[in-house]
Amino acid sequence: MKFTRFLLGICCAAAALVSCSKSDSPKVEETHPMSFTISTDDVPTKTTITYDGSSYSHTWKAGDAFSVISIVTAESEYYMDKFVLTSGAGTKTGTFSCATSHIPTTGSRQPTLIYPYTDVNDGFGWWVRSLANQGNGSLANLGDYALIYAQAYFVDGEFSHWPSGGSPDFQVAFFKLPAGLQIVGNSSGSHSVDIVLSGSGSTEVRNEFLNSETKNTATTNTGDICLNGVSITDGKLVQDTYIAFGSNWYSSSYDFVITVKEGTNSVSYSLNRTSSMSKGKVYNLKQSHFDPVQNF
Repeated sequence: MKFTRFLLGICCAAAALVSCSKSDSPKVEETHPMSFTISTDDVPTKTTITYDGSSYSHTWKAGDAFSVISIVTAESEYYMDKFVLTSGAGTKTGTFSCATSHIPTTGSRQPTLIYPYTDVNDGFGWWVRSLANQGNGSLANLGDYALIYAQAYFVDGEFSHWPSGGSPDFQVAFFKLPAGLQIVGNSSGSHSVDIVLSGSGSTEVRNEFLNSETKNTATTNTGDICLNGVSITDGKLVQDTYIAFGSNWYSSSYDFVITVKEGTNSVSYSLNRTSSMSKGKVYNLKQSHFDPVQNF
């Protein structure tokens, strides 16, 4: 139930300014530099994701960052700090640093780590991550939507270990639609289409993760996930195409709908799975999932 901890861990957080800034009425002014190191062998992270035909590999890239939410006072005041990758770009082991961290340098703390860092404050939530629009679904962009949650144990300002049940954990899974997949039957030449993933029946597609600034609620919103400008030639995908999505995990069956749109034309396919699905996995779709191929 790591996802439940994700919600509880952030829903108690007081509204705060982000990027290592202090909250509106802080009780503690002290800040100090702090770093921690994490390997992509510990968790398949956002980072740069590549595929060699049999497995996916992950390396940190410049600009990667975590939101680190921690309680720092006896009055239960929370801060959100931005820890940015400072070394290890292009490798599996990265060091993340914040020059003005609020995590105390004495005693022990167990902050919440959320990846990737998000500084959205839209008047409702002060931590919001949307999966609703994911570009053209290329592998190069896939990592931008790989939401990860963790709890870390810090002692005297130093990272100590991942507590039991708190190690980094994906909150999403992925569909892969392979290059050459025929998704439209009567399309000739080169075109750009939109691909939309929806839930059907009791299956949810969760496309947004957030906590409310009211401090006592947190939620995942449900809704469609859209890929825009996906290239097809003669109705077939030009490149491998990926969709990151959340769902109501651990069900015994799932019903999704994939819709292909071009202007006012659209075709839809029912994707039924009669076994469980897990966060963090890539599910490969095949031509059999799109037979019979439909025409605009």
